[in-house]
Amino acid sequence: MAAVLLGTTFAGHDSTTGHLSWAVADLLQHPGELGKVLAEQRGYLRPGEPLDLPTIHQMTALQRALRETGRLHTVAPVMIRRAMRPLQVADATIPAGADVFIAAALSHRCPAIFDAPASYTPDRYLTAPGLAAHLHGFGGGTHRCLGEHYAGLLAHVVVSRLLERFDLTLADTPKPVPTPAFKGVRSPCRVRYRKRLDSTTPQRA
Repeated sequence: MAAVLLGTTFAGHDSTTGHLSWAVADLLQHPGELGKVLAEQRGYLRPGEPLDLPTIHQMTALQRALRETGRLHTVAPVMIRRAMRPLQVADATIPAGADVFIAAALSHRCPAIFDAPASYTPDRYLTAPGLAAHLHGFGGGTHRCLGEHYAGLLAHVVVSRLLERFDLTLADTPKPVPTPAFKGVRSPCRVRYRKRLDSTTPQRA
């Protein structure tokens, strides 16, 4: 039981910090998209006021940016499922009982689904909302990660507060960690920061 708890804690921490680091790096590398998120913040965030759930749901530009980061830098690059019955995939048959490796790192860049799949284009979900259904970095079906919604809320709060309080610029080019597991940003990836003169510290997240 202890090993399961430790593994769950590690997986939640490692995947969330990886997603957050890439979310910030992606925005800082794309000033146009960063400008959309900052403009949205100016419309919804008030200095000193809490960042509540209704406000988070209105910040759709940030939601699209986080979703696109999840597509390009998927939380879990590979998942394993077991076929409970024979499955026909194109000309191949997957027999019952076979272990099936699902590589979101590949399917999230499938050109048959995503136009310009290698590009960071958050507005693709604005013109085609149904594309979000093809993202499965947190798994899918009955085995979808229970922490997905919490991780999403955490990402909204952290990125929102960082951008609200600081002007950020990249000092290094972000590169992925060379590992088949969760892929965060490889160190060093330094960020220069300057506190905004008009920012105040909210009482609550």
